Amino acid sequence: MNGKNMWRVGVLVLALIPMASSGSFGALTPADQLQEALEYIAREDYGQAVDVLENALLTLREKAPLKIENTALVTEIYQFGAYDEKDNSIFAPDEPILIYSEVRNFTSEKIGPELWAIRLREDFQLLDVDDNVQVEQKEFAKIELTFRTPRLTDLFLRNTISLTGAPPGDYRIKIVVTDVPSGKKVDLVVPISIR
Repeated sequence: MNGKNMWRVGVLVLALIPMASSGSFGALTPADQLQEALEYIAREDYGQAVDVLENALLTLREKAPLKIENTALVTEIYQFGAYDEKDNSIFAPDEPILIYSEVRNFTSEKIGPELWAIRLREDFQLLDVDDNVQVEQKEFAKIELTFRTPRLTDLFLRNTISLTGAPPGDYRIKIVVTDVPSGKKVDLVVPISIR
């Protein structure tokens, strides 16, 4: 936090992975994999074609920019894509702020013979209407997940933020999500009002 305002910021981050399968990827280029998939399709071996195409997509996702989708202020999160959206962006002074968002194109980093990790970091800022930083917290959340498959394609973030002591006004919550292995970054910005 900066010294300008001594508000207390609390956060809880939860990441869940809904889609996974088994296999390995990365040996061929995506163009080579596409050609290989076309050969399987010509032989009507659709299962093999799907496996090859999924591997190609994993390679492309890791090269594509990090992406945030479906950001929403919510009252409840049940699972990936299932949540109750809040009717407005107005919060009482000490009311927790729950933000749902989906992350795509992150890196599955191989860390063992059959073990992969996803490592994300979040930096937090609370901005006023003139984009002045009111509160800042670097590395306010670290997400480190390990799995036995590299085929993880989607995850969601559950950020619960408490702005205890923040005066009434209009603000923007800015969260910078960083894919640690690749250094790719993306901003998540949510306008809120404290009344």
